[in-house]
Amino acid sequence: MTEKNITVLHVCASLATGGLERVVLELARSAPSVGLRAQVAVMSGGGALQPAVEAVGAKVHLLGKAPGLRPEVAWRLAAVARATGAAIIHAHNQGPMLYAGLAGLILGRPVIGTRHGQSRTDQTWGPQRRYRALSRLAGRLCRYTVCVGADALAVAATVDRLPRERLRLIHNGVDTDLLRPDDVARARVRVELGLTPDDFVIVAVGRLAREKDLPAALAAFELVQAPHARLLLVGEGDQRPALEELIRARGLAGRARLVGERRDVPAVLAAADAFVNSSRSEGLSMAILEAMSVGLPVAATAVGGTVELVAEGVNGFLAPAGQAAALGRALAALAADPALAARLGARGRRIVVERFSLAAMAQAYAGLYAEALA
Repeated sequence: MTEKNITVLHVCASLATGGLERVVLELARSAPSVGLRAQVAVMSGGGALQPAVEAVGAKVHLLGKAPGLRPEVAWRLAAVARATGAAIIHAHNQGPMLYAGLAGLILGRPVIGTRHGQSRTDQTWGPQRRYRALSRLAGRLCRYTVCVGADALAVAATVDRLPRERLRLIHNGVDTDLLRPDDVARARVRVELGLTPDDFVIVAVGRLAREKDLPAALAAFELVQAPHARLLLVGEGDQRPALEELIRARGLAGRARLVGERRDVPAVLAAADAFVNSSRSEGLSMAILEAMSVGLPVAATAVGGTVELVAEGVNGFLAPAGQAAALGRALAALAADPALAARLGARGRRIVVERFSLAAMAQAYAGLYAEALA
C-alpha cells in the first residue's frame, strides 16, 4: 500500500470514450479507497469523459499538444506535475509514456507506463520502424511498464525488448456493483429503443473505428436466422457513415442499428442478451469486461487479451479475427438458445467478480506505486 495522500498524475492522449480512457476514469474514481489522490493531464483536447473524470474529483489539465513530436510538451507536463505535487506520473500508452518519461527525468520522479494494447508486427521500415523505436524508448524511460494482458506482456518483452524485470502484468478491472444485471434498466431501455420483451438483443460497444472491424460484426449478424434477433452498435467514430451504408446495402435496417454515444452503457448492456466483439486487435477489452460483469455471454475474435477473458463454451465463444462466418455461428448458437446464453452470461459475471474487479486493479496499482517510490 502507498503512503496516504500520495498524488498520482495520470497522463493520456485524450478523454474520448474508449477502454483506455475508462481505465483512467476508474483509477481516478477509486484513488481515495487506496489512499491516493488523482489528477489527469491530457495531451491535446479533452473529450466526452472529461466531465465524468472531474465529477470524481480529479482535475483535468490540458497540455495543448500539436501534432507530431513536441519536446516542449514534456516541460509543460513537468510543470503540471510539480504544481500538483504529483509523486508518481502514470502514463497510458506509448505516446504519453514518452513525454511522461522525459518529464520524470526533468523532475527526478518515477514514471509508470501502462500499455493498453499490443502490436505484433515485425516490420522494420518507415513509420512502423519509427513507432517501434519510440515505443522502446518510452518503455525504457519508465520505472515500470504495466501490460494489461499476457499477450501484451509478451510483445513488450520480445518485440520491444523491454527489460523483463521492469515489466508487470495488471489486468483491467471494472466496478461490478455498477455493472450488474438490472431488470428495471433492462425494461426501461428496451421501451426507449422500441425493443420487445421477446427480442434477442446483441450489442457491441466501442469506438466506430477501423480496427474494431464492425463490418465483420454486421456480416456475422446477417447469418443469425432467429426472427427476433436485433443488433445494437453503441458508440461513435469515423466509420459511422460506412456502417450506415452497409446496414442499408445488406437489408439490415429493420434488425441492426447504430444508437450513437450513450452515457448509460450499464443500462444498455442490461437491456441486451449477448455481446459481440469483432476487433482485429485488443489489449484487455474493457467493453468485454463490462459486458461480462452485467452477465452477458460474449462472442468475440480470439485476439490479444480477449483469450484471457472468454473461454470457449464457458462464458462465450471465440472465432478467428476476420472470419465473419465463425463469429456468425457463435451468435446464432446464442440466439437460438436463450437459456444457454443466460448460463454462459452468469458464468462470465462470476469470472469478473473473482478476477477482474475494480478493487483488485486499484490495489495492484497502489502496490506498484509504493514499489516505485521505494
